[in-house]
Amino acid sequence: MMHINYVKTMTQGMGDSEKAVFIHDYLEDHFQYGYDRTPGSAVQGFKTGYTKCLGYTAAYYIIGLNSGLKVLQRFFFRGY
Repeated sequence: MMHINYVKTMTQGMGDSEKAVFIHDYLEDHFQYGYDRTPGSAVQGFKTGYTKCLGYTAAYYIIGLNSGLKVLQRFFFRGY
């Protein structure tokens, strides 16, 4: 929740484009790609700072939605 509430507060008053860039930059600064057995989930990313591709996507979706962006959910699973 800390990540979501922080970004939500920081993006108040921003336009959609500014919010999108802020969220991208926030995830880039606070998450690292987790090699070796790191689960690829947003929850894992929020807890440890490490996730994989799907985790980045899910985290962007969750934070974006909570920050007022109209975010589409399009997650694809292939052999995970």
